[in-house]
Amino acid sequence: MDKIFQIRIGIPKPTPDHLKDYVQTLVEQVPDSVAKLFAEVLPKNPRSIKRILNLISYRQNLLNSAHKKFSAIFWTLLEDIIKNDMIILTCDRLGTQGSSIGYLINKIGDWNQIKDIFRNVVHGDIPDKHASKLSKFFSISHSITTEFKITKDVLDEDFKILYSATNEALK
Repeated sequence: MDKIFQIRIGIPKPTPDHLKDYVQTLVEQVPDSVAKLFAEVLPKNPRSIKRILNLISYRQNLLNSAHKKFSAIFWTLLEDIIKNDMIILTCDRLGTQGSSIGYLINKIGDWNQIKDIFRNVVHGDIPDKHASKLSKFFSISHSITTEFKITKDVLDEDFKILYSATNEALK
């Protein structure tokens, strides 16, 4: 590659404000709180951002609730952070404990409590590479559910559908 590209050009990492502006150019009428969530947890690569936004758009079409856009956003971003198999495992283990991801987002939102739940329910610590994004994800998602009055029950119903679609993809 050095024979082909003889000059190195550093490309700066975009700031959260740059990412927020970029997402707002791609998605019409995105609330500031959602743009902030995107800016904090989305990958920094424009192609990856578009891929995730397309997946969110597709997943919205699978749902029927009044808050399907938010459910699709939360599920897809969480899945991007912890990956498909881990989101399925987390749902399964939380379900055996009488809890859910909707509960973690809507009722708790505090990263320290959620980290303890993950440690106890999923039987392991969250890898450091995911902890920072997960902390931001749960904090901002919780504030969005409060702002838009999204209940745990709505999230849980939507997440059941998205769980099935994700679980089928893994088979």
